[in-house]
Amino acid sequence: SLKKGLGRNGLSYIEVFSPCPTQFGRYALKIGDPVKLATWTSEHTVDLKKAGTMTRDELEDKIVVGEYADRERPSLVDRYNELFEKVKRS
Repeated sequence: SLKKGLGRNGLSYIEVFSPCPTQFGRYALKIGDPVKLATWTSEHTVDLKKAGTMTRDELEDKIVVGEYADRERPSLVDRYNELFEKVKRS
């Protein structure tokens, strides 16, 4: 979630799928109505956990959304401070 990613120490990569009715809907999908685009989005997105139970054919025209990775690692600042302390002690 956005809240979880923004609350993390270090790097968080968050991709937000937010269909644009002005460009994407109108030109790529030929759907000019924002309500119809919202319906299309709802019908064509599937949660990552559910996608794991679906066949390749069922996923053919779907956009899989969800948390793909969750790794806790030291931030660049943490690593820099650690190196600084190590050099300072030398």
